[in-house]
Formats: sequence, C-alpha cells, structure tokens
Amino acid sequence: MGKAAVRNWAWVLAAGIGAMTSHGPAWSAEAAQQKARGPAATKPAAPQFARYQVAAGTALLLKMSTPLNSGTALVDDQVEAVLWSPVVQDGIELVPAGSVVFGKVTDFTRATDQRPTGSISFAFKIIQHAETGSRETLSTQKIIMEGQRVVHTGRGKPKKRLDPIDVAIPAGMRLVAMTAEPLLVRIPR
Repeated sequence: MGKAAVRNWAWVLAAGIGAMTSHGPAWSAEAAQQKARGPAATKPAAPQFARYQVAAGTALLLKMSTPLNSGTALVDDQVEAVLWSPVVQDGIELVPAGSVVFGKVTDFTRATDQRPTGSISFAFKIIQHAETGSRETLSTQKIIMEGQRVVHTGRGKPKKRLDPIDVAIPAGMRLVAMTAEPLLVRIPR
C-alpha cells in the first residue's frame, strides 16, 4: 500500500470513529438541538389509577351479538355479546355500556327423537372496554339454555308425536351473565 492510500485509509477510519462519537460530523446537528432544548427532559409521570373490584355474582346485562343454535353449535365456538347497561358501583361507572364480552360454547345437546329438546351452555372469558379497547380476563358462571317445547293440543287432543326442537338464541337477544370471580378494574384518576 502506498503513502497516499494509507493516508486516505486513515482519514476514512478517523471520520468513521468521529461519526460514532460525540465529536464527529453527526454530532453537530443533534448536539445543537439538544443544547437549544436545555437539559434532558424528564419522562412524564405514569398515569395514576384507582383500583376497584366488581364482586363475584355481579349481573352483566348483555345483548347477544352471536346467534347460537344447539343443532349446529360445537364446543369452543366463539360467543360474543355487548353490555347494554353499565356496571356501576358506589356511583362510579366501572364498565361502560357497549363493552364487548367474548366467550365460548362449553357444551351442547342436539335435539333427537330420544331427547326431544336441545340445550346449549356457554360462558364468557374476556371483556373489552368500550372506550379504551383494553381487554381483561373475565369469568362468568355457565349459562345453560334449553329448548322450550310448546304442545298444541288442538281440539282437546294431545299431539301424538313431538318433533325434536333445538334451542335457538338469536343475535339481539338480551340475557344476564353472572360474574363467577371478582373482576379487577383500574380507572385513571
């Protein structure tokens, strides 16, 4: 390597080292901005939260978003509903109306000739806050619905053969789910 090549290599190496330290060319613009701002700004304080607990056994007033039918449902099918009334405790709204709860089908029985009414069971496991979108673990008691048989006697004679009837829960149906465990809620102060 000639003297000119060594000098060029040394200059490139010095420029590279300078750029990686506070004394190189990259430093000048950044340092000028930092000096103009003054000492490093402190991070904003973390928000303070008040903690509340929704007691086990609290009623959640829900409106089904997912239709269910014991004739077509499978275990672990997703179930979704919306809170149509807020959860309020001591005058403080802990969970607003419009919050969404997610759960799953836990059991079902299809209607047959041997068992003429179907049934379906489901529970909710997650709640999503309507305003913040944050999610929390939720545990509700199992909701069990059974098909209702209406027997039309017509002219005083009972119907000889009863057709199997599955339980059908339409979207929009209102129901009550009870919390099985306390639900912790944090509200910004």
